[in-house]
Amino acid sequence: MRAARPLLAVCAALALAGAVPAQPKPQEALVGRWGPADPKAKGVPTLEFFKDGKLKVVFDELTVDGTWKFTDNDTVVLTLTLAGGETKTETARVKVNDKEVEFTPSVGKTEKFARLK
Repeated sequence: MRAARPLLAVCAALALAGAVPAQPKPQEALVGRWGPADPKAKGVPTLEFFKDGKLKVVFDELTVDGTWKFTDNDTVVLTLTLAGGETKTETARVKVNDKEVEFTPSVGKTEKFARLK
């Protein structure tokens, strides 16, 4: 019976681990529409990340297209195509879950966004 106790403990641990829902990868969690986390915030764009790595940034009447790609689980590279075909690339640290995303660029302040429906 003593030999069975460790086996039972392992089985119980595996059963409990299976009951906890797996967190989506940051690359999957980022897909969707995001708006300002603070509803009173002014001058913050709406972001839409697509599964195919495309990005749409909407700021009032201006829409800018771009791409996004993770270089590791907490770093994303955003490339925006500006007027005249000029591109701007920004690397940022990202923390994302199903309700909120936080971007911290290499230079500048952290910006928080909430998932839009």
